[in-house]
Amino acid sequence: MPSSGAGYVLRFAVDAAFLDRYPVQQVGSSVHRECWVPAEDLEAFNDHIAGTIAIVAEYPEPPSVRS
Repeated sequence: MPSSGAGYVLRFAVDAAFLDRYPVQQVGSSVHRECWVPAEDLEAFNDHIAGTIAIVAEYPEPPSVRS
């Protein structure tokens, strides 16, 4: 049974000094690492995003991208 809905991979920059307070966790292989920011800190996290947010991948991919 196929999945429903969509998912997105985003690229954006966040102020490094702000991120230093959160632990970096390995998720999956050793090249997959992410900062774990608690939900109650998301507003502050959003305030520290610098520049633009870019969609770099979409799942399922749009029909024009699928082979």
